[in-house]
Formats: sequence, C-alpha cells, structure tokens
Amino acid sequence: MAPLALNALRDKFAIETAILIGNRLVAKIDGVDLLFRALGNPTRLALLEELGSRNDQTLFELCIRLISRGHRMSRQAVAKHLAVLRDAGLIRLSTSGRTTIHHLDTVALAEARAWIDHLVKGPVTTALLDDTRGNLIQIASMP
Repeated sequence: MAPLALNALRDKFAIETAILIGNRLVAKIDGVDLLFRALGNPTRLALLEELGSRNDQTLFELCIRLISRGHRMSRQAVAKHLAVLRDAGLIRLSTSGRTTIHHLDTVALAEARAWIDHLVKGPVTTALLDDTRGNLIQIASMP
C-alpha cells in the first residue's frame, strides 16, 4: 500500500500511529503491540530462552540449539523470527568481522512489565471455576 493511502486510512480512523500488516491497518500503542506479538510465538520464546541462558550467539549456534530442543526449522525461518525479535527491541545485533552476534536486550521486557503494571492497579486475584457448582473460588490473591 502506498504511503499516501496509509496516511489516508490513519486520518479516516483517527489513528495517530499505525502499522500495516499484510492488508490490515493495526493501531500501534507505543511499540507494546510489536513486543507482545513477538512474545506470542513459541519459537521466538524459545529463542529468547536460549539467549537468556547463553547470551551472544550466532545464527548458526541458535539454529543448532533449537534443533537440539526439538524445533525443526530452517535457517531462514530462524532468521525471520530473529528479525521480529529485533524489530520488537528484544534483541540487539553486533558484528565481529563477517559474523553477526545476537544479544538479549531486556529493556523492552522492562517496558512490557511497566505497561502490565500500569493495567493492574490493585490486588491481583486468581480465580478457579468450580465445575460442580459453577461458582468462582478464589485460590490466590497477591497485593
């Protein structure tokens, strides 16, 4: 879609910032949407876990570690997942000669935590539905 058409859609729907995903216009909330979209995929979570357990890895190392965990993916698929994580601010890249090194960047995770904390303003209660009576039973409460 041309930039002019995208701007017209933003104006029509009164969206200050938006991104185009496929043919859908998606409102953007301070980059948090990209972050949660990146975190919403099991493969990307596995990549983050690998970088959390052993930071500063190459694409080849990450591919091998994913394969050892049972993920059957091509190098190109892993590279695409890493690009999504990079766009969300969850990883940084550095180069050493011809090698690209991937680093976990926890700043975006801190922003997500702050956003969630903003939503939760009071005690958090976890409830469980008792199927026999159809009543909600409180099982945990945190201040």
